[in-house]
Amino acid sequence: MKKICVFAIIITITICGYAFTRDYSLPDIDRIRITAGDVPSGFMIAQIPSFAREVFRDNPCYLNSNGIKRIAKHLYPNGDYNAISSIHFTIMAKQGRPFGDDIVCYIIVYRNEKAAQKEIKKLTEYAEFNNQRAAVTAKHNLAVFIHSDDVANMPAVAQLKRTLEERIANLGEN
Repeated sequence: MKKICVFAIIITITICGYAFTRDYSLPDIDRIRITAGDVPSGFMIAQIPSFAREVFRDNPCYLNSNGIKRIAKHLYPNGDYNAISSIHFTIMAKQGRPFGDDIVCYIIVYRNEKAAQKEIKKLTEYAEFNNQRAAVTAKHNLAVFIHSDDVANMPAVAQLKRTLEERIANLGEN
């Protein structure tokens, strides 16, 4: 009888644990992603040059599975494309340079929380090492990675990060 009670308690705790965790998905990305109104002053949504359209079909856009496979290892060291469910990106360029990539924001949804923990650790370490040019925020199986090639763009990166963090925090409320 004790074994049955212990087993029932373990099952109940497991079910409750899953009930209170949240896996993010495509509709969530659509609710938090950068909009034209979020683009920092002095920047614009960039245009994708024809040679890059094989990976980046449009801007902003979701990467298809081939795009995820091609870019995952370049986002952060040892990025595992098998762990990624989807990536949404927005490329911003300074005014007057429509084909630039001065700030890039990736919203990454990992396949599950176990894969996310492993990959987010790598992503966070990379962003911390490059903290003058990159910012990351993560929750459950979702990570937002924003980077710039120019240190001077870091205030804009920080503002975008705050905006997206607020939206992530508000996801559960809506």
